[in-house]
Amino acid sequence: MIDRSFALWQAINNDSYVEPMATLDQTYSFATGQVVNATLVQRPVWMQPNNVADIPSALEPFHSDAAGDFWTSTSARSIRTLGYTYADLGDGSVSAVKAAVNTLYGNSAGSSALSRRRDSHSEIERELPGASNPDAQAPAQVTNGKYQEYLANIVSQKFALNGSYAIYVFMGAFNDTPSEWSMSPNLVGTHAVFAALSTVDAASNPQMTRRQMDNGIQVSGTLPLTSMLLTKVQSGELPCMDIPTVTTYLLDNLQWRVGDFGGSEIPVEDVADLTITVVSAEVEPASAADEFPTWGDFTVLTNVTEGRPGDHTYSAAVTADQRTALTRTGTADATWTQIPAASIQAPTPLLEIRTITDENHPAAGQRGLFATQHLAPDSFICLYLGRVHTNTMSDQDPHSDYDLNLDHDLGLSVDAALSGNETRCTNDYRGIAERPNAEFRDCYVQVPCAKRSSGMKWERRVAVFVLSAGKAGKRKTGVKAGEEVLVSYGKGYWEGRKAVASFRRDEEMLRIAQLALDS
Repeated sequence: MIDRSFALWQAINNDSYVEPMATLDQTYSFATGQVVNATLVQRPVWMQPNNVADIPSALEPFHSDAAGDFWTSTSARSIRTLGYTYADLGDGSVSAVKAAVNTLYGNSAGSSALSRRRDSHSEIERELPGASNPDAQAPAQVTNGKYQEYLANIVSQKFALNGSYAIYVFMGAFNDTPSEWSMSPNLVGTHAVFAALSTVDAASNPQMTRRQMDNGIQVSGTLPLTSMLLTKVQSGELPCMDIPTVTTYLLDNLQWRVGDFGGSEIPVEDVADLTITVVSAEVEPASAADEFPTWGDFTVLTNVTEGRPGDHTYSAAVTADQRTALTRTGTADATWTQIPAASIQAPTPLLEIRTITDENHPAAGQRGLFATQHLAPDSFICLYLGRVHTNTMSDQDPHSDYDLNLDHDLGLSVDAALSGNETRCTNDYRGIAERPNAEFRDCYVQVPCAKRSSGMKWERRVAVFVLSAGKAGKRKTGVKAGEEVLVSYGKGYWEGRKAVASFRRDEEMLRIAQLALDS
């Protein structure tokens, strides 16, 4: 099943493949930290690490011929080379494979089974899958040719416990007995994590066990929430599928538990780095049988999980003292803006994410953030959301392009790579405008806190603000409606991007980074 699924994915995404990376743990052939070259890529010598030519790493001990040569990721890229294929691959074209996937698993119903929404709280016209209509899929409410999808993203450490475990996500009431969880009608889904028993490994290979725990290897998964939400709409529990209504509903009804495969419950707090993030995206249904739906950018529904065990805001490495320090208001930050909870909307009506169509724009073909109305100088635009983590190497994502410093003294940053909102699409002004019109700024935001009588507390965050008018009033116009919101990433960011581009062999990224540094 895994091999077949990967073959289908590979056929559809034929311009993407494995890339070189450092090994996280020692293997028979490679030492910990050794860079394994997956493919033979032709590139200038000056872009190669230490000016050493690329050589694809051998997949020992698998021989590809009688001469003793080994298979490599390059030589084994196509399963046809290994003498087999799958009927679902058809002729191997992207359109043929997409059509096969849609036939097997549905194409989000194309358009036929999607209900039409007459108003914000109208009744859904629902056509359920069944024997009489096997091709029907779970419908959604369509507005202006698009509908809203909801997902729960789950991340945790693989070796967080002594062996395998599962995370159960529910929408509504369920039986407290772990053995009954899998049969609950309100079970959204189960995310299973398979890991070796550390006590067994410790006896046979204590060094390996210690490395596994120290590496903090994370596993992730996604559970779709849309179908269950539509069931709730059909039953009358949920009025409609718009973001504010769903957010309120999930805040009261979304729950999760952790259990082992022996039928015992495990405290959620015991699972290292467990984060559950609810996100939403606007989706345009597929227009043809050999096409997939078009997904927009994801928005995190922050207050659905915030402040609960497994909330998306903090890495497990962030200490209680660090979290407490974020709520203190010292003399140096007494003038910081305080953003009340009522002022935070997801998504914000002040911004719109657009695809950049200007070929001269440095981010052409990518996304940009545009004002939907006039934004006055010095005004709050939107929070920069993500995963708050420590600045230690083991707690950082080396591949993230969305990591922003939160507090240098506390050693904390916020990363929007896996969980973020509109602000992750904010572009640097270089190559676009003469100067930025907005900036990242420290502030305090009101967040839930069960330990306080008010039920709320003020906590430090980073947000995007319109630049002040300035002493000379040169920026008194603020940001005009339809204008792109632009900040300054700083020279250090682009120097870092240049180094990453060289390592990734990404010549386009390298070109953009150099242009930014030259501007």
